[in-house]
Amino acid sequence: MLTNLGFIVLGFISGSIPITYYLGKFASIDIKNIGDGNPGATNLWKSAGWKIGLIGFILDVSKGAIPVYFGTKYYFSQVDNPNVAIITLIVIAPVIGIAFSPLLGFKGSKALSVTAGVWIGISYGLAFLIMVPFMGLMQIIQKTHVWTILISMVGMIICVCIVAHNSPLLIIPIKYLIPIWILNMVIIIIKHWDAMKTRIILRDWLYRIFKVLPS
Repeated sequence: MLTNLGFIVLGFISGSIPITYYLGKFASIDIKNIGDGNPGATNLWKSAGWKIGLIGFILDVSKGAIPVYFGTKYYFSQVDNPNVAIITLIVIAPVIGIAFSPLLGFKGSKALSVTAGVWIGISYGLAFLIMVPFMGLMQIIQKTHVWTILISMVGMIICVCIVAHNSPLLIIPIKYLIPIWILNMVIIIIKHWDAMKTRIILRDWLYRIFKVLPS
């Protein structure tokens, strides 16, 4: 029990470290004053350039993937009857950590890079690879970033549950993934609540094809 709690706390601490914010400070930039004010990898990329931005993204992904990978591998190797609540907390702890980081006054980032990391951690990268084409397709079809993320998350879990059933690339059995996904989506929705008020805006090329003008 103490070991499980340790992995949950470790995941939360790992996630809560605002690496991209500190990298921005290192470059003499306060990324909370850039764009939408999100202290995440996107604003770091925009303000400090792609090199520091890429480093920030990789480190953000890693602080989700590494503790989740080792935590879930250890848990499933030790427990015969896994507890869904413990598994969910081990996986989601880094996302909670960065979304509500105590190091940023509990006003952390939108948690997207760390979300990618935890799904990489529980699927050896499979879930993220499934999600990327959805994100690309949504960006081609429409312009609203938040809906790209939400719809891609829905597409990802559906494909993982169908295509990857009993896949050796999944550390966690399918039946435990749904509660993880639901809690992850709740956090993403909370962090993007204001942005969700913007409707889906289709790309101009779609309007031209169907000869319909945007309202």
